[in-house]
Amino acid sequence: MSNKKYYFMKIKDDFLDRDDIKWLMSEPDGPQYVCLYLALCIRSLRHEGKLIQQVGNDEIPYDVHGLSRLTGMPPSVVEAGMHRLIRAQLVEILPPTEAMMTGAFYISHYESMVGSETDSAIRMRKMRQNRQAATRMQKMRSRKKEALPPGNAVKNT
Repeated sequence: MSNKKYYFMKIKDDFLDRDDIKWLMSEPDGPQYVCLYLALCIRSLRHEGKLIQQVGNDEIPYDVHGLSRLTGMPPSVVEAGMHRLIRAQLVEILPPTEAMMTGAFYISHYESMVGSETDSAIRMRKMRQNRQAATRMQKMRSRKKEALPPGNAVKNT
């Protein structure tokens, strides 16, 4: 049995009200830049916030055309969008390492935006929720019986 891992991105309900997002939205092609940012966030989930290609033991950063293919956005939007995302400090450029000659892009605040769980964790969560729901139903039934006046007991059929 495979134990897949699922990643999820947390976006606060005030996401569109943030100053950095409002600024992006006010730019020409701004909605596309916000969409680009969300696509990059999703694509970086398996690499701990880094936008990289894993080739053997090497981590190869994406260029504009690679990010265009990855996100399905035109290269012109990706190029202008990346400049704006970096300026808004939503994306950072990591310093080069031995494994990477040039720096990779990194999603700022990645840790606060991401969670993950496995198949077994999902199964256990659902089991706990079902158990809690059954306990609540039992409590409601017992309260209902207690609230009835004597002589008016509900008959089980």
